[in-house]
Amino acid sequence: QIAPRRAIELLELAQTQPLDAGLRHERETFLALRQSDQARALRHVFFAERAARAPAWLTATAQPPRHVAITGDATVVAGIACAMLKAGFRVTILATGAAEREHAQIDRIIADSLSRESLDTDGADEMRARLAISEDFAAAGAADLAVEAAFADLQATRAAMERLQAALPGHTILATTTPGLDVDQIARGLDEPSRLLGLRLPAPAHLTRLLEIVRGAATSDAALATAFALARTLRKVPVLSDAGVGPIGDRILARREEAADTLLSLGARPQEVHAAMVAFGFPATPAAADTPRDPLAGAIPAAEISRRLVLAMIDGVAGVLGVGRGADIDLVSVLGHGIPRWRG
Repeated sequence: QIAPRRAIELLELAQTQPLDAGLRHERETFLALRQSDQARALRHVFFAERAARAPAWLTATAQPPRHVAITGDATVVAGIACAMLKAGFRVTILATGAAEREHAQIDRIIADSLSRESLDTDGADEMRARLAISEDFAAAGAADLAVEAAFADLQATRAAMERLQAALPGHTILATTTPGLDVDQIARGLDEPSRLLGLRLPAPAHLTRLLEIVRGAATSDAALATAFALARTLRKVPVLSDAGVGPIGDRILARREEAADTLLSLGARPQEVHAAMVAFGFPATPAAADTPRDPLAGAIPAAEISRRLVLAMIDGVAGVLGVGRGADIDLVSVLGHGIPRWRG
């Protein structure tokens, strides 16, 4: 990124030049940076975030849910539950096994937040007070939103949704967070498919700022309005995708992983993929562990590694451009998959 380096250069210059000269250099640098590609990218993401929170097409209104029920894999459930608890929601976890797993996962996340000072002891106590864990689905009572988290099997997800449907009132919005499953296929097992939608929260759900909302063919405007209200309360940026297209984030991640596997098969080492992506601006990469290089394979330059991975991500979402959501793709890339904001 250019701007931080220019700021350091100006600070160093200020130690050797008069005030007037320093101010002149600052002004010249500011004007040059303002017209740069990086500045345009930052402005683009800034306005895209604000437009995403209140899309013009969403005319229905709704209040955010007050009580959220969550069931599914303990690790995934814990991250989502902590995101909800931090935002002030009452949360009931419907455990599918020993409830101690959910307690342990949530205690670990709270302890980590305390150690990073992103949460104080009073906040931790309040989160615990709003949390209930039960193996009885009837314990969810009159929850406004019920979330199924990562049963990575269509039949298991349908079974969970049917249990939630039977235990909760008819107004409860139902959501699945499981990647790779079609919302419309899940909806076929419901009495009222209009209240079902998909929610994708990149892990760790309690830290990331993206909430991808997946609209099914039958999803009602009221359900979508509730999801957008949820995003506002969670202080996350909502991005809409359609079940027919699939979650934008899933497409990006799948193609990036495919490209990383191809690079490894061509002779790139995992740590070289890691280094190239960090140099590009990513906080994390698909490959990490070291492996010996094929002696017959040539070295792949870092610029070529990052180029292939980024092009694969672009190719993965090319179909979404057909419905006019270029800014949404950019938001998912930046907020969900680590593309630097200054690259837009």
